[in-house]
Amino acid sequence: MPEAVAWSVTAYLISGPFLYGGLGLLLDHWLGTQFLVVLGILGGMALSMYLIWFRYGTS
Repeated sequence: MPEAVAWSVTAYLISGPFLYGGLGLLLDHWLGTQFLVVLGILGGMALSMYLIWFRYGTS
């Protein structure tokens, strides 16, 4: 795996859960709930994995 691809994959894996977890945290604070941050982190990880597979897993 080339170094640029490794950095890109790492960026996807960090930024997805961070972004969607942050959105979940904001929605939790705004709506007064306590579960959206977990859904945001899991959804961000799933979306990150999908994007990595779509971009680098297909020929």
